Amino acid sequence: MAVILLSRFALNLQSRIVYPFLPAIGRGLGVPLETASLLLTVRSLVGTSSPIFGVLADRYSRRTSMLVGLAALVLGAALVGVAPSFTVALFAFAVLGLSKASYDPAVQAYIGDAVPYERRGRVMGILELPWSLAWLIGVPVAGFLIARVGWRSPFWVITGLGLLVLLTTWLLCPQCGRSENGNRPPLRIQVTKPAMLALLVTCLLMVANENIFVVYGAWMESQFGLAIATLGLVSIVISVAELAAEVSSAGLVDRLGKRYRIRHQHQGQRQQKVRSPADNPAAIFSVVSASARRNNGHENPGQSQRRRPFWT
Repeated sequence: MAVILLSRFALNLQSRIVYPFLPAIGRGLGVPLETASLLLTVRSLVGTSSPIFGVLADRYSRRTSMLVGLAALVLGAALVGVAPSFTVALFAFAVLGLSKASYDPAVQAYIGDAVPYERRGRVMGILELPWSLAWLIGVPVAGFLIARVGWRSPFWVITGLGLLVLLTTWLLCPQCGRSENGNRPPLRIQVTKPAMLALLVTCLLMVANENIFVVYGAWMESQFGLAIATLGLVSIVISVAELAAEVSSAGLVDRLGKRYRIRHQHQGQRQQKVRSPADNPAAIFSVVSASARRNNGHENPGQSQRRRPFWT
């Protein structure tokens, strides 16, 4: 589990440090903020390929998709670190978008396989802790490095961290996410109506989030005259709020989900499986994928409990 959390921290770090320091990155590349925002646009567009990588993780193995994502992280961060022009940086950010698109669905599906449903909400909440920690720790450190060394320096740190987690995943996780019987499910996706609703709500939340964060750093600089290092420290407030939400989710989701299942137990086990993504949107991709495999006969209901996580 420690390897997964550290990997998620590195992946989220490359995503989160860009927002407050986008003006500094734009100045370093010699482009205005409007043009620099295309870096985020390209990264997000590539990120929409995550459903494809989710299917490939089902078709082949979770481990392969995880390793591809971490390799893309190392390559993308290194390219940003040496980018001589905005065009090269644009390509590098596309590669960084590929990293999360490949890694996140695979690791969520793996957790869905390895962790019983009754404890899956807590584990998913823990799995999201690196998201807020990447801001809480990464943004202040990145602000300090940018102010002292230059805007490329945080990406070199991410490159080194990415190499570390790539090697540890390769060495410590030789069997994670591989099917016990070797059967490969067909390339099919089954998405329920509650899952589609959760996806829609998540999409709207992300749109609102992106609209704020794209201009966040520039607004704080111009409105309050904050230096880069100070901007990183002030941004800690955001991470504290996110951390509180993630900790509360980890502690409450399973408990609330259990009560929901008890109230609707007369509807049958299959009905509960269909409704489970709405109880826990954070685990939506892994739950939908697991449900699809069960419905297609590739996994029996007790298989996920028999699988042993690689960290035990």
